[in-house]
Amino acid sequence: MPFRFPSGTELITQIANSCHNPMSIQNKLLLNMNHTSEEIQNFITSLSNSFLPSVDLFLEHNPQYISIGKKAIALTLLPEERTASLRVNNGDWLGYLYTHYLFGPLDTISKNKISFITLNYDRSVEQFLYTALTNSFTQETHEDIIKQINKIPIIHVYGTLGKLDWQTPGGISYDYQINEGERTQKHVMNAAATIKILSEKSGYEKNFRKANTIIDKATRVYLLGFGFHPENVNRLKLIDAWFAKKNMMATTFGKSTKEQQLIVKLFKPATRLPGVQSFNFRLKRVQCLEFLRNEVELG
Repeated sequence: MPFRFPSGTELITQIANSCHNPMSIQNKLLLNMNHTSEEIQNFITSLSNSFLPSVDLFLEHNPQYISIGKKAIALTLLPEERTASLRVNNGDWLGYLYTHYLFGPLDTISKNKISFITLNYDRSVEQFLYTALTNSFTQETHEDIIKQINKIPIIHVYGTLGKLDWQTPGGISYDYQINEGERTQKHVMNAAATIKILSEKSGYEKNFRKANTIIDKATRVYLLGFGFHPENVNRLKLIDAWFAKKNMMATTFGKSTKEQQLIVKLFKPATRLPGVQSFNFRLKRVQCLEFLRNEVELG
């Protein structure tokens, strides 16, 4: 996984290992946030034995665990946000995008016609841009740099781990070290409050409307590491975007031929509409960096 974030199944393992241990900071914080030992044990046991591929999917079907589950996600992902990991492989796909498309005079950075829509909770895109720009333009003020970043649309449709410390006073810093103190507890509560699970009835509609507007106006749509959950396909209105003849491509690294066929099947109904000859949504079984280097026309 880019930037060393855990995959869906790895996140389940990390949550189970850390929250189950009564000596761990994660376990102690959950107790301090009014979750009983029995609730923690039942949550971990059910999550571990569900054999589902992600915590999100588990919480979608087990709403009684949403409160403790979102705190467990925050407690596990916050320590994974490391600036050092952003430098691995020279920034991976974000580094390539920055040097080959975004980089230029500071006042032109936000004029590049690019938007980011992510289903992930981590703040790696924002922190990467902040780190890259503050070190690329050492004579510019942080205020001017932040102003440029804020002009680039970055939409987290299911929320984030909270605002970063350079985005708002009292925000949660990247590289934050969790501890047993009240400050960590407050940060975890704030992060959990901004995380939205698919089955929740409210909280994400505004972000999806923003995402829909961006996709509707876009001439090119690239899906990197997208899982093609049918509900996410519907909420992002990707079938409508494809039918509108957007230039759409997606990475499907790690997916089998059968799994790619299931993706095609999602779009099949649209191929029977008048004026649609065939499915021409290009699926590339490569990783994100290779995809940008070989498949995407930047500029």
